[in-house]
Amino acid sequence: MAQVPGTNAWIEHFNNLIEEQCSEPWSLNFRYNIVNELDDRQRANGWKIYQTSAFGKFNCRCSNSWSSARVNIIFHYRLKQQRGSVLLRPFRQQCRECTNPQWLKPQVNSTQMDQVLGRLIAKILKNCYKVPDVDDRDRFLKPRRTSPHEKDLCEACKLGICSL
Repeated sequence: MAQVPGTNAWIEHFNNLIEEQCSEPWSLNFRYNIVNELDDRQRANGWKIYQTSAFGKFNCRCSNSWSSARVNIIFHYRLKQQRGSVLLRPFRQQCRECTNPQWLKPQVNSTQMDQVLGRLIAKILKNCYKVPDVDDRDRFLKPRRTSPHEKDLCEACKLGICSL
């Protein structure tokens, strides 16, 4: 799928996958302050959490790049008044080569994106529509060999919510 200027690949992939499964409208938006806990008000408003990880790549302005099998991702989702909402937070990592490193957003390819969103939609179907989960997709994730995870450079680790 080619990226259309002015669109986001996560949103496009989500829209394509969710419309095949649900008749209600769903939206996906980025929210960089969500964490892996809900407060009482959020729970009362029907929010649920799904946390996972994906394989991704990071490219720094210093020309250093690296791959990580620990691209942590948190979703908050709910179905309320026949409208679904999903909030997405992909956690960032820092470059070990830079003297003044910036937090870098991960790049996740289409295949990985579809797998992550497929697992999310299975949770949505189970928790919002009571559709039985026919396969536990998280259990069968294939491990990938990458360099050791550098906790000091991982935003999720610094917040104490890395899925290690």
